[in-house]
Amino acid sequence: MSDTLTFAEGPRWYRDRLWVSDFYSRTVQTVTLDGEPETVARFDDTPSGLGFTPEGDLLVVLMHSRTIVKVRDGRISPHADLSALTPAEINDLVVDRNGRAYVSPYGFDIFGGGQPCDTPLIIVEPDGRPWVSASRFFTPNGMTITPDGKHITVNETYRNRVLIAEIAEDGDVRDPRVLVSLPAEQQPDGAAIDAESGVWAATIFGGEFIRTDRDGTITHRIPSPGTAAIACALGGPDGTTLFLISSRITLEELAEASRHPESVSTGQFGTMVTTARAPFPAAH
Repeated sequence: MSDTLTFAEGPRWYRDRLWVSDFYSRTVQTVTLDGEPETVARFDDTPSGLGFTPEGDLLVVLMHSRTIVKVRDGRISPHADLSALTPAEINDLVVDRNGRAYVSPYGFDIFGGGQPCDTPLIIVEPDGRPWVSASRFFTPNGMTITPDGKHITVNETYRNRVLIAEIAEDGDVRDPRVLVSLPAEQQPDGAAIDAESGVWAATIFGGEFIRTDRDGTITHRIPSPGTAAIACALGGPDGTTLFLISSRITLEELAEASRHPESVSTGQFGTMVTTARAPFPAAH
């Protein structure tokens, strides 16, 4: 899939294929295990986090307008407007078994010189009503929901750690605690979770993908030498295919591309999707 991408994020395995947001072509693309690519939606904004509702609709984060749209059979429709609830771009998204979506805002102008800060997650009900969680996180990024639906994990990229919090009956996020702290060079970006509640995290400029078990112990490491480890997803026929997204992009190039997406060409940053065998299948 590397020859069709500019910079990929938000991977999800669904309906026998991998779905990704491609930042600078402003598309959502899919690829089968046989390598057959398809562009399923195009936008006038940068797509990021992806998730699927119980009905099979695709929810897509549009970063700059701070909105969520719904894609059904190729048709795009509004789902939620978050612009009044957060001052800067929104990023990742995870959907629970009831169709409630959890969205991670940056909370600050990440590429315009803003200062990282604490910010709450935004929760979007199945009917599109958004509201602000009581708990705050420092630059929240990749998120997962545990197999029992009772906890959410949140990667705090700029504090080099993964947090886990309770999901209350009303959907709010409460009592976050540190699951694992990482070295300064390992900033967790995208995330995936397996059936044993093990969290995979891409350590963006740390050069590897890591798995942390439910007790916070790092159990597995997959090197990504010479590339930025961006995001990951579990899927495949038996759920044990680990999709790894990496890129040769630098932090400076990422900032410049975000300011001038029209200048980015396909393949410019060597963005690629590779696979590895995971020890445990995806959570369902």
